[in-house]
Amino acid sequence: RWQYQQPETWGPDAQGFRAGGGRHIVERLIDCFERKNTDFGSRTRLDSYALDLSSGMLPPNLDTWWSQRPDLQRFLDRITALKLDNTRFSGGANGLLKDFPNLRELSASKCELTSLPLRIGAMHRLERLRLSNNEIVLDAPAVEQLKHLTYLEVLRLDENPLGRVVDISRMPRLKVVGLRDTVITTWPEGALSKPRPRGFVLDMRDNPVSRIPEVVPGSPQAWIVGRTRLDVGNLSEPNQLLYQEIRRSMALPPEPVVPSNSREERMI
Repeated sequence: RWQYQQPETWGPDAQGFRAGGGRHIVERLIDCFERKNTDFGSRTRLDSYALDLSSGMLPPNLDTWWSQRPDLQRFLDRITALKLDNTRFSGGANGLLKDFPNLRELSASKCELTSLPLRIGAMHRLERLRLSNNEIVLDAPAVEQLKHLTYLEVLRLDENPLGRVVDISRMPRLKVVGLRDTVITTWPEGALSKPRPRGFVLDMRDNPVSRIPEVVPGSPQAWIVGRTRLDVGNLSEPNQLLYQEIRRSMALPPEPVVPSNSREERMI
């Protein structure tokens, strides 16, 4: 009904509601509550919904039309998975994330975010968080907010100039941590302080890694360090030797010593 109340030419251009994001929101909300989103979100929680507002074309600015939607809060409270990839939205306290208090999965890649959205710190039941390919720089409060997401199983922050290491010391469920190309120099805080799943994946490629943690050969901590994905060819020679020795202590084959050229390739 909200859609049909809008004049065809309403908005900042000749197709404001249609081209400016309003129709996009309407169509995705209908898909959500008709349960047409089957590629993400839980398939076992019959009382919850997954909302995909992502865009595969020109990124819509969601703020204008989201703020004018009808009151749907009792339905939004049941959404546990939200996808915002390739859209634009405010990460402030009054942004659209405030309307999703029960998220377990959030993906907001390629959204031109420059800081951690403020509402993420209150999403204490979040299990999967993907914020790759933004321009996020972490300050101390943002690191503290992330630290308290103790239910996280997947954390993807790849390709953000974070500038600080994240603290995962209170995240025992973590299975995947993506920190590729995040301008960090060493392992996340607390990465070695908890037992991790045997298949735990930590990706730290395309970073200026300058320090390898000291671990006991053959220990669980050595297993985490030895399986971390690194550009071994870009390590200093002492760090290369130390990393390969850690892998050897876990009966893992040596990693090829090949410098990463991915940054140069992305610039060409």
